[in-house]
Amino acid sequence: MHACKRAFASAVLFLSFAAIAPNAVAQNLIQNGGFQDSATSFAPWTVVNASNASDARVLESLLGFEEPNDRVFAAKATTAQGGDVGIEQGFEIDATRGGGVYWVGAAVNNPNYASRGITDFRTTIERQDGSNWVLVLDLARTVMTAEGLIEETLELGVGKYRIRFLARAEDVVNKDFYVDDCVVRKVLPPVPLFELYRTGDREFLLIDLPVRDPKTITALFASQFRLSQGLVIPGVEGVFELDFVRGAGLIHLGAGAGNWTYRIPRNELVLVGQTLFFQAFEVGPAFQFFRFGSRTALPQQR
Repeated sequence: MHACKRAFASAVLFLSFAAIAPNAVAQNLIQNGGFQDSATSFAPWTVVNASNASDARVLESLLGFEEPNDRVFAAKATTAQGGDVGIEQGFEIDATRGGGVYWVGAAVNNPNYASRGITDFRTTIERQDGSNWVLVLDLARTVMTAEGLIEETLELGVGKYRIRFLARAEDVVNKDFYVDDCVVRKVLPPVPLFELYRTGDREFLLIDLPVRDPKTITALFASQFRLSQGLVIPGVEGVFELDFVRGAGLIHLGAGAGNWTYRIPRNELVLVGQTLFFQAFEVGPAFQFFRFGSRTALPQQR
């Protein structure tokens, strides 16, 4: 079946079960993470190292982000010696939400990558401990093309935190960098696990999909594009975050946990030189339960 037809069938399946289960969404703890709240303000974000930042603003993106009228945070550094430049925001994990595994991510962009080369980005999360901030995540990502992802899952407990998305000042002095789709969200199962390996001149992707109930029907959806804002379907738990119109379609559908191998094709459609997004969903045996799991991104492959 053609990928678009498979994707359309997937979309119909999603909507068919829209009123089955009580609605519950793994809420993004970041406010204005997509910068859609205002055409002029990026509040409640504040600028990190503001004395070295220039022209911090929201703009409609022209490169790297696929959604129409999508907005991003943009800034530049005034000097290469002034330290990393970026944005920060505080968030809290309360007792009701509870500690656990959280997904942390953002899409970053090198709008001038053709002339500037690589840009080093960092994501940091710090936990408040009295008057001090304790580092719990320091994730680096080198973006060699137009767009790159910064994504990680980690254990976070109840407490107050701040998150920072930073660009290396010497890479972006007097040149913009963009940040979009910032998220801190509790992970919802099912979540696919991946392992890449090579045999001879062929590359393979081993996908494992653990589930909580062996009677649950699980499916895995793949796409080269993510939505700027997650799709909330009334009655369905979780948020669907992939572009099902331009997706690669269903990879697997079956009962229980899936464990299968997928050859990485060397063509213009998917993995080589691309980022591929996966998201699993599950349906109970009597259709009384339906959930989207957390999105997982497979980084660019070469």
